[in-house]
Amino acid sequence: MSKKNRHPLAEVAAQRYDFVCDDKIMNIIITEFLKKAIVHLKNHLRKNKFFIKVNQGSMTRFAGSKRGNKVYAYLMDCRINPIVKALTKDGTARFITLTHQYTDAKDSWVYMRKALPKFIRKAKFESYIYVYEAHAKGGCHVHIIATKGISHDRIREIWDGHVKVKKISSPEVGAYLSKEIGKQGHIETALKHAEEGTLTDADIKKIWRFYYLLTLRMRGWGTSRDLPLAEPDDEDPTPDLINNMNNSSGGDEAKIYELPSNIVWDPRFRPYCGKVDPGDPDYTLILDCIRILNELSIFTFGN
Repeated sequence: MSKKNRHPLAEVAAQRYDFVCDDKIMNIIITEFLKKAIVHLKNHLRKNKFFIKVNQGSMTRFAGSKRGNKVYAYLMDCRINPIVKALTKDGTARFITLTHQYTDAKDSWVYMRKALPKFIRKAKFESYIYVYEAHAKGGCHVHIIATKGISHDRIREIWDGHVKVKKISSPEVGAYLSKEIGKQGHIETALKHAEEGTLTDADIKKIWRFYYLLTLRMRGWGTSRDLPLAEPDDEDPTPDLINNMNNSSGGDEAKIYELPSNIVWDPRFRPYCGKVDPGDPDYTLILDCIRILNELSIFTFGN
């Protein structure tokens, strides 16, 4: 295999250890690293409060807001519309993609975090939002939706790497932001697919994105000061969560239980929101826990 066609991690191995990886060996290395990233993300989601709502024999799992989960994504989705209106009000919005050459995935995220602020200052955008994203092989690239600023040619001159610029409409802005930081911008589905052995390229990109954002303590996106969007912090959402669960359908028979930490950290437990079905790996675990809590008359809300 020629040096030009090597995977970036294979290039690192060649430089550091004088070891040349073929595609088969490289795929094994990437797969093992991806497994570690998946474990890290699951453990991140477990550091939260989980509740089970039981009604007429069915169980539904809820969680507090946690970066990467569905609740957090829902809260973000509620904040997108003002951004879409602000960026598309005068028809000058542009969608800009910044990439650069890299040999080590982690280093590419560190580089982007340092280089992006300098680029934005030079670009002189009026309003903007940027989002860090991952390639399927782990490296970082950035998408920016911006208004006004310097010309296309000048943008290409001030970035040390590849640049793509195109106009973007209001529906496209809304769809993109919803996908990346709104209701679709969570990691739960990707982790489920990993358990089921049905990972897609989109899933892998999300896994790498959240893994590097969390391990490097980076925010996933940022905006100009004039845009009314702030990333919510993880906080204790228990009171509001319980009220919302109690006000949803279920009637007087519904009961809500907070799961103890030993259940949440059991390897069988799946730290995702949604219905708990009999075929799920943690169904019996949760059902047994509910029975014990019932015997002890311990529940968060219900009759």
